[in-house]
Amino acid sequence: MEKERDIVFTIILFSSFFLLNSLVNNNNNFIIFAQGTNMSKQMMPMEQTTGFWENDIPPITNWIGVFSLGMMSALLAFKTNNPSSFEIRRRRIIISIAIISIAVGLIHLLLIHEHIQVSIWWGLFFLISGSAQVIYGILIGFVKKPSISTMLCYIGIIGNIILFIILILARVVTPPFSNTGTPENWDPTSIITLIIEAAIPVLLIYILKNKEMRTIIK
Repeated sequence: MEKERDIVFTIILFSSFFLLNSLVNNNNNFIIFAQGTNMSKQMMPMEQTTGFWENDIPPITNWIGVFSLGMMSALLAFKTNNPSSFEIRRRRIIISIAIISIAVGLIHLLLIHEHIQVSIWWGLFFLISGSAQVIYGILIGFVKKPSISTMLCYIGIIGNIILFIILILARVVTPPFSNTGTPENWDPTSIITLIIEAAIPVLLIYILKNKEMRTIIK
């Protein structure tokens, strides 16, 4: 139990850091906006469009990630003495997985515009992965049939591990179709995404292991 609490507190710590980062970004955006009010009216349409995707989307994706990690922390932090506590804990974990999966999917969808500027294949990858993560979050949250639920667990483990590895590799080696010829940089959104795509397989493995142990005991 203490180990689980340590994990929860670590997640909360990371969430607090990214929350602070989002606040700083929002403050910088406000300053940039205030300085830009003196620009000519002819330049405003183009600047507003560029500013939204470059200045507003990163804080939005950070907030989505921070909110989902905060919800997960809240759901996992509280224990219960109910006789059917395992089922309650399992349900909380599944809800947590659904929340963070939908959140990271939305992050990927919001980043399509940024990445499609680099390559249409990057944009397509973010579209497919984001849509899949949103759909997966909805399915894992609502499916009740044990056999389908187990299959979804394995799909979630494999899928998120693959995305986790791709994210790491893109920041270690130069990814295909890169217009800079260098690995991608780490930023708050990528780190939040990394935490979520690591947390989902861990939680799914926990569900499967405890399900097997309860089956053996019975």
